[in-house]
Amino acid sequence: MDKSSGTFIKRSISNDVPFLHMRDALINSFKKNSKQFAVNEAGQRLSYKELHERAGKIEQYLLALNIRNKWVAINVKNGIDHISAMTGIILSGNYYISVTDENRIGFEAGAMLPIRIVISDCAENIYPDGHAILLTDIFSCQSEKGELQVALHPGELDSTSNLCAFFTSGSTSKPKIVVQTQRNILADTFLQIIDNDITASDKLDLVFSIGFSASLSCIFPALLAGAELCIYNLKEDGIHGLIRFWDAWRITYSTLAVSTFHSICRFHHSLKHLTCLRFVSLSAEPANSTTINYFKTRFLESVVLEIAYATTETRSVSSLKIYNNDRDAPFINSVGRPENNKDVYILSEDNSVLPAGETGEIVVESEYIASEYFGDPEETARVFSRKGSIIVYKTGDNGYFNDQGYLFYAGRKHNEVKINGVKVYLLYTEKVILDIPEISNCVVVINRSLPEMPVITAFYNSPEFNISDIYIKQQLESKLPASHIPRKYIFLEHFPLTHTGKIDRKKLEVFQLDSVKISVTETQPEENFIKTSIINILKKIFL
Repeated sequence: MDKSSGTFIKRSISNDVPFLHMRDALINSFKKNSKQFAVNEAGQRLSYKELHERAGKIEQYLLALNIRNKWVAINVKNGIDHISAMTGIILSGNYYISVTDENRIGFEAGAMLPIRIVISDCAENIYPDGHAILLTDIFSCQSEKGELQVALHPGELDSTSNLCAFFTSGSTSKPKIVVQTQRNILADTFLQIIDNDITASDKLDLVFSIGFSASLSCIFPALLAGAELCIYNLKEDGIHGLIRFWDAWRITYSTLAVSTFHSICRFHHSLKHLTCLRFVSLSAEPANSTTINYFKTRFLESVVLEIAYATTETRSVSSLKIYNNDRDAPFINSVGRPENNKDVYILSEDNSVLPAGETGEIVVESEYIASEYFGDPEETARVFSRKGSIIVYKTGDNGYFNDQGYLFYAGRKHNEVKINGVKVYLLYTEKVILDIPEISNCVVVINRSLPEMPVITAFYNSPEFNISDIYIKQQLESKLPASHIPRKYIFLEHFPLTHTGKIDRKKLEVFQLDSVKISVTETQPEENFIKTSIINILKKIFL
């Protein structure tokens, strides 16, 4: 393909990862930054030396039990203890999966790994086939005991071995298990450290649940750069306490969902007092012109905004940096150019590569992405394939490239719906509504709270509290086909959010519309509405 077309961005894939195994990278950072703070949660801080000591105890305990190259689950609520267990498992040459309140649905759905042991902070064993050990029992062991004097030999480490596993969100089907290797996560981690200049002087926040893969963009970049990882419980402490947290701990680097960013900016008209903050990375959802406007009006000119696109299966796919003092940043609605270890192109429904400007499914090729859904050969065959050592993954996301090679995200394929045989692109409707100056945020879904009457519904918020449904409809009529225009508009001061700060679309899909007056013409499918209109006209003529 012609590179200038923007449909297939080909870049070299570097094999020059500084370390071949996460264990070596962690130990190097622990020793190099021993006096620096490594982890901070609610004011409890561990230095790299202290974190190494705690992780070392877990490492020795597992090796004394002859547990090597096995899956170990972590069921620990305290963030510092969870990070300690995670790093200890890696040092022992094993692989981890975090179990949290948020991702337990994955276990309940029956997606099982062959877990050998569970490290827990309570007596409850969350994994029926795994032997549970209490973290307090591990920490209480004395290192001078003979059974703990076990060394891991370098020959037992393999850069292609597993590192961790995560459940997908399960938004379209049951949650699936994605396994990532040492090499994949190291490549992604050092890409972020180098591209975003993360150093030992940085303080990175962690607002994502450790049980989801988004946490990888915070944890290992911090630990391998010698920075301080500052944990904030978004679910318990709330979005609006995050600003106080940034200020109190002088956070320099934040990673957020777009929805969280919007919620913060709506209630804080200036964040220029955050003089330490230098970098904000947004992902999880598409950014829009409102996002960029918030960034340019709320933050200091020294702050850099990154719009990133990533998946559980691939980790980082593309990114775009926007500088606050660049008032004419190009392609601000883009998710940027593909990363240097990913090849990206767009496929049509008949599996042909599309040229620039045409929308289709985003496909990612790389040596540095997951290769399967564990224990699910049917789903694996549907989206994964190989070209020699290169893995090909169909993301299930729609998108397109422009002529300059910038990637634009156009929503999940499952957000395409058919109503009376007409394909409706819900995200496209969202984008058109967001172009209305009075609208600050919008989500369009098929609401199914009334099973007999599914409704295209637009949930929005706006600083103009008196904006009317009629006004919004009038703005859309010349820009959207009738099939794409929502039939119900609901103002929400606060959108329901998931634990990671993303808008909870599932809750909006079942929002109780029966408490809101809905006229027949608002909810009838267009086909039925036309039939009813014809019948009424005929009645007037002949009756």
